[in-house]
Amino acid sequence: MKPLAIALLTLGVSITGLQYSGFLVNHVDIAPPYAGILFGISNSMGSITGFVSPAVVGIITKEDQSRTQWQIVFYLAAGIYIFGALFYLIFGSGELQDWARVEKLGEEEEIQVLNDIEMKDYDEKERKEQEKNELQNLC
Repeated sequence: MKPLAIALLTLGVSITGLQYSGFLVNHVDIAPPYAGILFGISNSMGSITGFVSPAVVGIITKEDQSRTQWQIVFYLAAGIYIFGALFYLIFGSGELQDWARVEKLGEEEEIQVLNDIEMKDYDEKERKEQEKNELQNLC
C-alpha cells in the first residue's frame, strides 16, 4: 500500500506541471494587455485556500484524527478540485475577449508614432551632447 501511495503522490505532483501550459497562460490568450492584472486576481483568489484549508481541516479533524476524518478531508479536496476543473472545462475559453481588444492604429499613424518616438530619442541625445559640450567649455 505504501508504494502505491508514493506512486500516486509522485504522479499527482508531476501532473501539476501541466498547469503552466494550461490555465496559467490562458490570461495571455483572453486579454493580452490585462494578463498581469487577471493573473494577480486569479492567483489571489487561489491563494485564499492557503489560509482557509488548514482551518477547515482543523474543524473536520478536531475531535478525532481517525482515518475516517482524514478521508472526509481528502474527499472534500478532491470534490473542490473536480468542481474547479469541470467549471473551467465548461466555461473556460481561450478566445480573445471583446473587452480586451486594443484598437489598431492605421499604418500611417503607426509610422508617425514611431517617428515621434525616434525624434524624442534623437532630441534627448542631442540635448545631452549639448550639455556635455557646455560643461567642457566651462572647464
